Amino acid sequence: MPLDNHLGRLIGIESSPAACEDFAYNAADLPHISLHEGAVGDVLPALRAEGQRVDVVIMAPPRTGAGEGVIGELAALNPRRIVYVASDPATLARDSIYLAAAGYRLVEAQPVDTAPQTLQFETVALWERK
Repeated sequence: MPLDNHLGRLIGIESSPAACEDFAYNAADLPHISLHEGAVGDVLPALRAEGQRVDVVIMAPPRTGAGEGVIGELAALNPRRIVYVASDPATLARDSIYLAAAGYRLVEAQPVDTAPQTLQFETVALWERK
């Protein structure tokens, strides 16, 4: 079931030019979806300055995690929920400290075997505003 069928508006942030080209092609006929190309740490302050409001954030940071600055910018947008898809449990643990300090509580975390017969897995963690 596509996520876009359940949303009023979807805003994406992507730093990879190739991924942005794919996005433009795949979402060409979906006017309620927009993409901001650039580093998330640069785009989030601009969105906040525009007065952008968000209800739910779905983030999949690189293996290095989101970091304190990005978590702070996300929290400033005041989403009700944050879904964090982590490819490294250690960076999820570190970013969990920042999420908790920003006023979120962990509701559930679920490992997902995205690469069977390897040691790689993702963890999907649901955070809600306290």
